[in-house]
Amino acid sequence: MEIKPVYFPFTFISKRVENAFRVCFSQIKLYMPSKLQISENIEQSGNKFIDICVPVCGEEQRISTILKDYKNWASIHDKTDPCLLKTRLNKIPFFDDTSIANIRSDIQKEISKKNCEQPVDHVLNARIFLHFAQELDVQKDQLEQDFYAINKSQADMFKDLIAEGNEDFSELSGSEDPGTYMATERVQAWARLMLQSCGQIDGLYITSSRAVFDHILNLTPDAEKVSEIRIDRNIIENSREWQAELLEAIHALATEQWTGAKDRFEDWSSTQDAESKLCITLYTVPDTKPKELFAKFISYDFDQVKPQKDEQGFKNTVLGVLRIGPE
Repeated sequence: MEIKPVYFPFTFISKRVENAFRVCFSQIKLYMPSKLQISENIEQSGNKFIDICVPVCGEEQRISTILKDYKNWASIHDKTDPCLLKTRLNKIPFFDDTSIANIRSDIQKEISKKNCEQPVDHVLNARIFLHFAQELDVQKDQLEQDFYAINKSQADMFKDLIAEGNEDFSELSGSEDPGTYMATERVQAWARLMLQSCGQIDGLYITSSRAVFDHILNLTPDAEKVSEIRIDRNIIENSREWQAELLEAIHALATEQWTGAKDRFEDWSSTQDAESKLCITLYTVPDTKPKELFAKFISYDFDQVKPQKDEQGFKNTVLGVLRIGPE
């Protein structure tokens, strides 16, 4: 059984993060809340590198209408950020029919009491939340690209003006961690989506957000650090053999009984540079299957999750954080 890295808890992956993953893996999986708004960089990649998984289909028209109504509401009230993500911090999913009614009534001045009294659809609300979070991430990524382009242009100009030319302008700026914004809510909404998956469940889950990873570790006291793999892009890039061997080692970590032995990963770093711009830190959660782990993040009754044959081979869940330095 193969293992495929799952990027979480985001439904958008920037080109910068995608390129970093390409150095380490031959393919990754990305969960999407619906078939709507699949980000442009994924569609254009046309490649087989990003495996799109949509665990729940249906309600697309309803979701589309809600997203459109919110944008109209935000435009009328001059709300340039997805402020609705903050409106219901005390519960996940934040977005129930009452919240939807509040927005739509502000536009249409009428709402049916029947809609307000309908039972909460937690999965639908999680999907809507992830759509809003995705839109926020796309906007921030575009702003960062524009900012980087301006900085690079200025740096090039200064290079031409400085005779010595010894100044280093390669590290213009780092990328802001999107996971610092509502990390808890992102993880909970994503977990609800992931638990609906009826396809193959993988044993490796990697994020590019340190904030998200720290949150996960706080919720998982039995997680044990396995390795910190520092990577030199120039040595590893496009090395299929290295990627395959790394996945093989991670597969064993997820399927074999955890004994605490970490020697399998001792020699995986391609550089000993502590300031390496690309680094994967791996943890294992012993004796906990993936769905069982993510069910805990939303206090979900794991007994309601149907056992799946594709998950039977995993004894442990492997978690990782990908650190990406300035390019």
